[in-house]
Amino acid sequence: MRDRMRWRSALVSVAALTALACRNPAAPAARLNFSFVIALGDTASVEGQGLDVTFDQVVSDSRCPTGAVCIDAGKAVVRVSLSKPPLAKETRDLETTAAASEATYGTYRVRLVALDPYPAAGQAIPTSNYAAVLRITQP
Repeated sequence: MRDRMRWRSALVSVAALTALACRNPAAPAARLNFSFVIALGDTASVEGQGLDVTFDQVVSDSRCPTGAVCIDAGKAVVRVSLSKPPLAKETRDLETTAAASEATYGTYRVRLVALDPYPAAGQAIPTSNYAAVLRITQP
């Protein structure tokens, strides 16, 4: 009976350690008026604001790869979700082009500063490698 308890205890300990090791790292730090990096699928909370920002998806990425000759620079489009109770959660599409890199949510303005990595000719970017540089401001 004692041996069973020891084995059960050992299995529970191993399962707990495995769960901890597989957890996502802490959410990225985000501060109002400062740029921050957020990985695809992650959520950042803006300090002292109660605002959460999630990098949901790379909708498209047609940026001209390094090492290629293109007619235009192309663009990437990312989708982010924003939520701050009592406001409803909403999504915004942001582009790497200056004209469409910003959107508003309540009294906040979210801006896509950059999308990494930048494409290279002949190399596909695994979706999991994407990270966005965002900046949240408030007038």
